Amino acid sequence: MENKILFPSARKLEEYVIRVPNKPVDIIEKSRRLMETLSDADCAEIIEGYEAWTAYDYPKDHDVVMNNFLNPYELD
Repeated sequence: MENKILFPSARKLEEYVIRVPNKPVDIIEKSRRLMETLSDADCAEIIEGYEAWTAYDYPKDHDVVMNNFLNPYELD
C-alpha cells in the first residue's frame, strides 16, 4: 500500500518523503543525484524505480499522456 499523506508545499516534499515508511528504494538519494547531474540515465532510474514500486495504474499510452500537453487547435 502506498503512503497517503499531505505535505505543506513542494519545498517540504523531500522532508516528508524521508519520513514515510513505504517508498521506492533509494528514491531520495536517486533524486538528489538527478538534481546534480540532470542526466537522462538518472531520470530513467527514478522513473523505473517508481513504476516498479507503485500500484497506481498510470496511463502508459504515449498519446494519452501527451494529450495533456497539446492544444488540439494547434494541430496542422
